[in-house]
Amino acid sequence: MIKVWFRLVLWMLLSTSVALASPPQTADAIALGQGLLWKVEKPGLKPSHVFGTMHVGDAEVTTLAAPVEKAFTGARVLLTELRMDYATMAAVMRNMYFSDERTLLSILGKELFEQVVVRLAEIGISRKAAKKMRPWAVMSVLGVSQMGGGGASVLDDQLYTNAMRQGKQVEGLETAEEQLSVFENLPVQAKIDMVRSVIEDRERIIREFSKLREAYLARDLNYLLEMAKQEAAGEYGHFMQAFNREGVIERNRRMTDRMQKHINGGAAFVAVGALHLPGEQGILRRLEQRGYHVTPVY
Repeated sequence: MIKVWFRLVLWMLLSTSVALASPPQTADAIALGQGLLWKVEKPGLKPSHVFGTMHVGDAEVTTLAAPVEKAFTGARVLLTELRMDYATMAAVMRNMYFSDERTLLSILGKELFEQVVVRLAEIGISRKAAKKMRPWAVMSVLGVSQMGGGGASVLDDQLYTNAMRQGKQVEGLETAEEQLSVFENLPVQAKIDMVRSVIEDRERIIREFSKLREAYLARDLNYLLEMAKQEAAGEYGHFMQAFNREGVIERNRRMTDRMQKHINGGAAFVAVGALHLPGEQGILRRLEQRGYHVTPVY
């Protein structure tokens, strides 16, 4: 059960990362927009790799291409967004519900809350439990249920498990508390929009997720950025733009800071959501700005 909840937060963090609203792309930024596997080099260091993931269990996504498999097998250390151990998963579960006087009803208002209660009841979550759920947990649970997800092991989870089996060092670039604070720090209206989007636009979410998956399989990061711009200018732009500040730009900076020592140690394999890679504020550009040579492999 605990792994299912962990996959919920992984799915949620990727699906909302489509909120990425980057500045106009330069020619160099566009050049960093095609490919999922990137070699990161600096004189005197053994090359490392950065791999863009999609946090789903789809077989087409989780089957690694030969160049990715080769880079992964040759890596000394695997870095993922979160360290996927029991402590991390337990932290995710603890943070799904308010532990103080706050309630979901007080945040959403009666009309939207009642819609949430109906939808959660369809997947076996009681009204009492719903009342104490945090908005991000509602979005995550309902989002996964709409996609029919939660069963298969997601790509990041598989990489982590395989790295452990191969005896690699495994590290997380963030803590669960840091990731989930992204949603806690959003303005109240953005939290409301976050829930409203998953309640009112079920068909749109499924349609957009399908486009996201197709772009990922085509390794087209530039198209993912274009999708993100459209989302940021759409009906739920208030949430998307707020999330961009907290959940994309700041996290890209933090993850780049923390992966650097492992890259300097050589033969690191960094696996993070693909939407963290491209753009002027993306991880690839940030690595270039720190003196690394970044080139596409696959």
